[in-house]
Amino acid sequence: MVDIEASEKDAVPHTVHVYSSLNRTENLLSASLTLPFHIRYHSPVPHGGYSTVQLGAPSLLLHCQNGMQCVQGERIHAPCRPCSQELCQWVNLAYKTVSEFEVKVLVFTPSMADQVGMSPSCI
Repeated sequence: MVDIEASEKDAVPHTVHVYSSLNRTENLLSASLTLPFHIRYHSPVPHGGYSTVQLGAPSLLLHCQNGMQCVQGERIHAPCRPCSQELCQWVNLAYKTVSEFEVKVLVFTPSMADQVGMSPSCI
């Protein structure tokens, strides 16, 4: 279970698997995914400002099934389907993205934190 209310300093890394069907157009397979995420509170700092958060680039995995000829690449084991304990072999694909994996997060001053009701455990 992931505690989404834990502050940034108390959070632990975790893995999320998102499954999608592929769209086929001639010889091109594609998928479009949007994944919302929760930015964690950062501990207040004396002058406030912004903190830069680097998000790790996601892995793109392909599970070849139903007679599909699979591409070459690093093979890893991951759950076959959502909510499954069964592991399948997936190919870790290289890709290019147009999105940045960096966000700026507003960091409160201690007085601002008091005004918005951040608990002392966040300070």
